[in-house]
Amino acid sequence: MRFPAVAALALGLFAASLSLAGCRAGYATEPYVSERVMLGTKVTIRAYGDAGRAEAAVEGAFNRMRDVEKQTNNYSSRSAISQVNDRTGGWRRTPPLIGRAIREALGGARLSDGAYDPTLWPVWRLWGFSGEERVPRSAELERALSLTGWRKVKMRYEARQVFLDEGMGLDLSGMAKGMAVESAADHLAGRLRHGLVTAGSTTAVFGGKPDGSPWRIGIEHPRKPGELIGIVKMKKGTMSTSGDYQTYFIRDGVRYHHIVDPKTGTPARGTMSATVVGEIDATTSDMLSTGLFVMGFEKAKRFVERHPRLGIVFVTADGRVRTAGNLRGKVASLKTKI
Repeated sequence: MRFPAVAALALGLFAASLSLAGCRAGYATEPYVSERVMLGTKVTIRAYGDAGRAEAAVEGAFNRMRDVEKQTNNYSSRSAISQVNDRTGGWRRTPPLIGRAIREALGGARLSDGAYDPTLWPVWRLWGFSGEERVPRSAELERALSLTGWRKVKMRYEARQVFLDEGMGLDLSGMAKGMAVESAADHLAGRLRHGLVTAGSTTAVFGGKPDGSPWRIGIEHPRKPGELIGIVKMKKGTMSTSGDYQTYFIRDGVRYHHIVDPKTGTPARGTMSATVVGEIDATTSDMLSTGLFVMGFEKAKRFVERHPRLGIVFVTADGRVRTAGNLRGKVASLKTKI
């Protein structure tokens, strides 16, 4: 049985926190809210401002997200990333957005010491998470793994050219939501003072709310859809969650999920969900939630101790809720075990 992705935020939480007494003059007391389905999930944008200005800004933000989705979609033969993957073994010029995405993806791989790796497309296809799911044979995985490795990717940054060895392939799904959210939030922030953009597992906020209160974002329970394990409160920053419940199938009682360990080619074990919170860009947040999930809590804890702008909330395989890093004043109503 195959299960679809589950949005990582409880939208009702936002609706429950819209009391806005004392709003700044010139701002609407209620946010302009718009929702679309894209990037494989429900995308919600909330923005404060006069109706016409907010509506125009939000529409522009959605257009930016749509462009990211269109260019990074591995399942469209016409997408820019598919065209890169179809022409391996030589230098390939990329559109500006894809050139930047590949550069940032390699930066995320370097930052996480390869725990996040954008070259896992040959492995990911074997599992059939987006089609007919299957457990690959060891020989298949071994061959596919030989075609991966972020250090093998060559780039000429100024020329926006990329070189992949024959048979390699890039998969930007571990950063595309973050990149889309970041692009949308940047667009909004250039036009409005207060906004939130959420694409399921990745959220960016800026400006707090007009009354000075923070945005409230739910951390979803990895086994009970619609329930929360805690609430993140931020006026600005990002939150991303990677979980074994978002895309998976169960075979012979074993859960096989989409977060693949680059070392083994199999789903990373030991973690149900990994949430990254911090005043960092949404693209990096998205990549790090994947990379830290793969690392496991102990390595992730050491990682955030070296990066004081970050905090993490993990649900480990034994059901414990564990935290590390800079979460002071940012997390409320957090469970200790699920």
